[in-house]
Amino acid sequence: MVTRFLVLFAVLFCVAGAAFSQERTISGVIADKMTGDPIIGATVQIKNSGKGTISDVSGNFEVQATPTDVLIVSYIGYQAREIPVGNQLVFAIALTPDNVVLEQVVIVGYGAQRKVDITGSTASVKGEELARQPVMTATQAIQGKVAGVQII
Repeated sequence: MVTRFLVLFAVLFCVAGAAFSQERTISGVIADKMTGDPIIGATVQIKNSGKGTISDVSGNFEVQATPTDVLIVSYIGYQAREIPVGNQLVFAIALTPDNVVLEQVVIVGYGAQRKVDITGSTASVKGEELARQPVMTATQAIQGKVAGVQII
């Protein structure tokens, strides 16, 4: 009798655990807290896993998650947020601009880096200056504008 009870308890425990940890589709929209504008390309990751996605042009996202997972939502120039999934299926996430971080970020041709991590020099050319050039291509417009850069 005791053995039957233990076996039944073990089976029910396994079934309940499997039902609780099943993945489901979590969706939502990510917006700027100040303006309400959607944030395009915000990263949504499941904490301590390799799963994640990015928001589309309307700020929408979808990802598979369990109720015990935690979403990490981040974007350059905004404060990252950690949000427990729980039983919620749809999220409206507002990110707060982080002006301190934004001043320390340099956008480079292959991504973004913090200023302190750049080992070379940086230079910029204003768009108005490029627009005034009587040239046919963008490469012709930037030739000779930055010292030490050769464009072929």
